[in-house]
Amino acid sequence: MTSDFVFVTVQQIAARCTCPVHRVEYVLRTRGIPASARAGNTRLFSPEAVDRITQELRDLATAEHLRHRGHGQGLLPSAAAVQARDPPPI
Repeated sequence: MTSDFVFVTVQQIAARCTCPVHRVEYVLRTRGIPASARAGNTRLFSPEAVDRITQELRDLATAEHLRHRGHGQGLLPSAAAVQARDPPPI
């Protein structure tokens, strides 16, 4: 029996969003986004949580871009582009 749920780790979220892991950790900590599940010490996140994290990262990048006007790292890819990417192998 296969599960319809696909959980991803913090590192996989960072890879999908092409941003540093510490930025994902920052969003999780400051927005109070809990892990959907755990596998040992590894936090796992549901697709819904990934959508929220991705949106928060995009908002953060947009605010940073507006503050620095071209000196930032640019905007994150769209949610559709992030969803289309396969998760990296574990």
